[in-house]
Amino acid sequence: ATGYSLEALTEDLLGNRKVPMKEIFGIGKPLKDGTPSKVLVIPPIEDLQRGTQNPSHRNAFIKYSAYDAESTWNLYMKLDEGLRKLPWVANPQGQMMYMRKYYDLLMIPFG
Repeated sequence: ATGYSLEALTEDLLGNRKVPMKEIFGIGKPLKDGTPSKVLVIPPIEDLQRGTQNPSHRNAFIKYSAYDAESTWNLYMKLDEGLRKLPWVANPQGQMMYMRKYYDLLMIPFG
């Protein structure tokens, strides 16, 4: 996968592809005659959360949301591990510093 979406990053860095919402919840966009087209659209989030259009969507949405949060956490841990191993510079005392320190010192305060 390419890009920086959660789907692409989980596939590239964790080896687990995050299934997009359209694959789980997508329904054919209605054509003028009312038949569903091949173009998938996602129902409103409120409908997915409450299961108003399709009762099975509620439980699927809960699982999807939990997996989304878990994927985000696992990516954080993987990237954090990599930053802690990636050399940055040696400080004036001759100690090697790593990119996680750079991130903590310079990037977090920057915003």
